[in-house]
Amino acid sequence: MERRLKVILACKGMTAKDLSNITKISQSTISSFLNGKRDIKFSTLKKICLALSIDIRELFIPVEDWIIK
Repeated sequence: MERRLKVILACKGMTAKDLSNITKISQSTISSFLNGKRDIKFSTLKKICLALSIDIRELFIPVEDWIIK
């Protein structure tokens, strides 16, 4: 899921700092999650998805399956 979120952020031209500014979640929390050093609460995940305008299910699609071949 962390890898998928990194891809989504890159596709939207966003950084962890950008996401932090939008969601009001600390940048260190977002970075820790993106680097697999921290688990994330479902409520926080929903907030991130809302900020990115994505369906939460998109985070569970393997990156390999998401890329159009």
